[in-house]
Amino acid sequence: MSAPLGADRFYELARSGFFDGQRISRVVPGFIAQWGLHPEPAVIATWKQAFIPDDPVKTSNVKGTIAFAFKDPNARSTQVYINLVDNPQQDAQGFSP
Repeated sequence: MSAPLGADRFYELARSGFFDGQRISRVVPGFIAQWGLHPEPAVIATWKQAFIPDDPVKTSNVKGTIAFAFKDPNARSTQVYINLVDNPQQDAQGFSP
């Protein structure tokens, strides 16, 4: 597994139903599709500061892989994206699929 902390968090969110009923919130054609903003403010508040450390990038952001979106290092929480194309530039920025 190339991103064990991210995979565990994704599983935890999916198993808890966090992603149920969510829609894609951001699409950048030829780049990514992103989701992970829960519609209930109380639920998102619970997870908003539940950050996980960054996984080291061991594999590339190729088409079809999923990675956590983040603004700052070690600040991944609930937003994820799927690569719509190969995005090797994401590797150098620390986005571990």
